[in-house]
Amino acid sequence: MGVMKSIGIATPHARVSYLAMAVAFLLITTLFIGYHATDAHDEVETKFSLTVYFKAREALGRSPPLSPKLKLFSYDDTTVSKIGSPDLPLATWAGLLDGLSLRKPQVILIDKLFSLAPKATPEEEAAIAKLAALDQKIVTTAFVSPSEIKFREPLDTSGASYHLSTYFVAPGVEPMMKDGFVPAANYRMQKPYGPDKRLARAFRTPGHSLNAGFGKAQALLDLAPGVVLPHMALMGARELKVHARQLAVDSEQIVPLDERGRMIVDFPHPLTLYKGAKRLLPLIEAAATGAPMTQVEPGDWVLILPAMYTGNTDFTVTPLGPMPGPFVVAALANSILRRQWVAPLPAARGILVAAVFLGLFLVGFVRWPAWAPLTLVPVLWVTTSIALFAYFDVLTDLTTPTLAFLTAGGFASAQRSGMREKLVLFMRLLKTENERLATELEQAGQIASAFRPHRPPELEGIDIGAFHQSLDGASGDWYAFETSTSGRYLHVIMCDISGHGVQAAIVVSTCKTVLSILQRDRAADFESETFIRYYVELLNATLYKHGRGGHTTTLAGLTIDRDSGKCTFLCAGHPPPIVLRANTPERKGALELLMSSHNILGISPSIDVALGETVLGVRDHLLLFTDGVKFPRNSRRIEKRLRELTLLRPETAAPMLCRMDWGSENAERRAPAAVQDDDVSLVWIATTEDWLRPRHEEKSSA
Repeated sequence: MGVMKSIGIATPHARVSYLAMAVAFLLITTLFIGYHATDAHDEVETKFSLTVYFKAREALGRSPPLSPKLKLFSYDDTTVSKIGSPDLPLATWAGLLDGLSLRKPQVILIDKLFSLAPKATPEEEAAIAKLAALDQKIVTTAFVSPSEIKFREPLDTSGASYHLSTYFVAPGVEPMMKDGFVPAANYRMQKPYGPDKRLARAFRTPGHSLNAGFGKAQALLDLAPGVVLPHMALMGARELKVHARQLAVDSEQIVPLDERGRMIVDFPHPLTLYKGAKRLLPLIEAAATGAPMTQVEPGDWVLILPAMYTGNTDFTVTPLGPMPGPFVVAALANSILRRQWVAPLPAARGILVAAVFLGLFLVGFVRWPAWAPLTLVPVLWVTTSIALFAYFDVLTDLTTPTLAFLTAGGFASAQRSGMREKLVLFMRLLKTENERLATELEQAGQIASAFRPHRPPELEGIDIGAFHQSLDGASGDWYAFETSTSGRYLHVIMCDISGHGVQAAIVVSTCKTVLSILQRDRAADFESETFIRYYVELLNATLYKHGRGGHTTTLAGLTIDRDSGKCTFLCAGHPPPIVLRANTPERKGALELLMSSHNILGISPSIDVALGETVLGVRDHLLLFTDGVKFPRNSRRIEKRLRELTLLRPETAAPMLCRMDWGSENAERRAPAAVQDDDVSLVWIATTEDWLRPRHEEKSSA
């Protein structure tokens, strides 16, 4: 007994029940091991811990650089403007890939699903033959669908690249998933689809590019017994093997997977990826002239990002904030080239058992104040976990061991000090506090709902209609109308904040506050056709200062000069506004997109603003909308329906367009749309027969 006292361990006189401690150890361990296997644990670890790790690593300056062997080329706004089309003709693709293959890259990755019309043109037939003749590894995108897609044939998975036996080092193995293969997501009830079958001779090894959640990507999709579909980044490697029950690429480089077969995407800093992506336009011009593509060296990985222009980029949520989806492929390719991966720490259950034991032992048997281990151990664990991630690329379970230690320590503290009744009281207080927090969040949502979009103004010569429908109580969409004191300029601003709920409404309040500041301190700016420039620069700086890249919004803004009809506009990551020109004998109507090349606001401290210009004529229609408004890909269908709606007043046409079912050509215009999954906002501006006339006559009489 004296020895136990000398080393600071409590004796039975401390009223600690050894039997209760043993039972608590078994129950708490079982509880948290069971919790570790649930989706709730995966959700918490993915969205909370990964965010903490990546943000901490970024603050420590440990974000990985891009490999010099990885060459990114994006089909950006400048390229779209020069080419005059949101996509390249197949003949241009063939010339581009032919020129790249002459530089002998290891692989060309194209994050695109190639499609063809039912009947190919002679030019397309020639391009198909040219592509099929290329001796170059080209990897394109594939996807899976739970139902059959009409008029499209499933991907042919009979090739060796999709046979499970191909990836085993030991010859003659007939593998099955249950016989020790690496984990893979079960997609056996879904069908894979890749590029058009006529392109199969050129694009022989498509791979999927599906994200598996917040900052993770599935390595392999289990399509059928013995058939898998690897990720397109893995398809770019020289070889893909299973070695010692682990997935390996290029000379036994292990690809770490979690228990569900997912790769942890090792994202570089977003600005590193944005700056590393070069324009595709110089390569297209070199292919047209036959000039060598000196930007690419032998052995490089070439990744082409074909949808990086404003309004068409598919953003995905990552631990570093919203990023274009193709950057996931870029980050995985960078990991292969740099041979650097984020690896989950094995023996997670052993760590849980140790956490429960330490919690019971340090609090229940060591003569320290209970607050000391309950405070210091979690702080030490969090610090160690961040250091392991930042300096050794090791991913640990952050929250579960911490919660297990605190639970065990709390029980031991109650046993040690006879505080069972106080523990019950504490739980009651905790319940009351949770109810209070829930009430405060509800009140915050009610306050946030006050930031509704502006009502359209009533102006001569111009008719304005607007429609807004939020997904929940606190909308992430907002728009405003401001008229200069002279009445000459009408300014329209539309924002679509990333995410929903109270946080989105806080960003909406920032957008509105910046507008109020300009009204108070810089009223003269409203008498300028470049007002949108001033607003965007101030809003971007404010969002970045308070959010450091976490508070972001897309924006479409324009200024209409009611004297001349001139319209100055800007889009920052927002769907481009549509101008529907009047179809009159004097001029032929057309559908025009107001394209502008700017990234979303709030991701960098400054932004270079370049305003676009157009002119509105009599009976022209101008539409601003958020991505919650669904349009089909067929521009003729869009123009046909819009011209039908121009027979109505904008205030009637706007809600009809937002609720329209585009499912078929014969769909009723009043048919309910699909289930709403985002905030919906649309502003419809139409000029009348008196457009420009009232103000000119007024000036003449004066």
